[in-house]
Amino acid sequence: LLGFLSVPVYGLTGFHMFLIAKGRTTNEQVTGKFREQGDAFTKGLMKNILYFLCQPLLPQLKSPKVKRYNVELFKKMAYE
Repeated sequence: LLGFLSVPVYGLTGFHMFLIAKGRTTNEQVTGKFREQGDAFTKGLMKNILYFLCQPLLPQLKSPKVKRYNVELFKKMAYE
C-alpha cells in the first residue's frame, strides 16, 4: 500500500527535478512556451541546478515581526 501511494510523490518529484534542470515553471512546460524558439532564460543543465540550490535570498521589504509581551499584564492575568 505504501509503495502504491508513493508512486505519485516520486513521479511529481522527478517531474519537478526535470523542470529545475530545464529552468522552467510548470506553466511553461504544460502550455508549451519556448518550444519553437527556445528558452532565453535557461542557463544550461548544471547552472540551472546550481542556481536553484545556491540562489541568493530575495530582499525582504519589511523586517520580521517580533512579538513583544507586556510582562506586567501577563503576571496580572496569570496570578489573579
